[in-house]
Amino acid sequence: HKHFEKHRQFNEIDIRMPADVIPDSPECRVNIGGNLMGLTVSAVINDNIQDLITRPGGHGETILIRTAPNLYTLMYLSAINRLTPDIEQTLKRHIRNGYYGEISYYKKGSGCFSIWTHTPCSTWLTAFAMKVFCQTTKFIFIEPTVLCDTASWLLTMQNDNGSFIENYRVYHKEMS
Repeated sequence: HKHFEKHRQFNEIDIRMPADVIPDSPECRVNIGGNLMGLTVSAVINDNIQDLITRPGGHGETILIRTAPNLYTLMYLSAINRLTPDIEQTLKRHIRNGYYGEISYYKKGSGCFSIWTHTPCSTWLTAFAMKVFCQTTKFIFIEPTVLCDTASWLLTMQNDNGSFIENYRVYHKEMS
């Protein structure tokens, strides 16, 4: 028979135990998960939610490295209906601040992002910014011309074989 608990469903099934079963062990458990990362992510978030909420700051790469976990935490908590108003407000504030901080590394007219204001644009950083900002539009306002100009710039960096030209050093290789 079936019964339900919060976010879980239990099904009991009668099974015939083999003749050589170990005494006093007539129980079998099977766990099936629809979301392979769900248990891991929820364990991390439930135990360490404050560790995932970070105030963005630094240069062009670190701002995004610190903004993205806020966004992904907001997306996950929203998806599982575990987002509290306080956490939502904090996450949106950090995402908004990350966006405003990253825009200071945006080259208007070119449509690309750089690690520092005085350095050339980075293809990797620009692509990462576009990815994060496209996902962010579900929660805060992102200037549409930034996204359109960024997409246009990225297309100019694409080779005929589909690969991209990286024209500046990536410092945080753990994110690439």
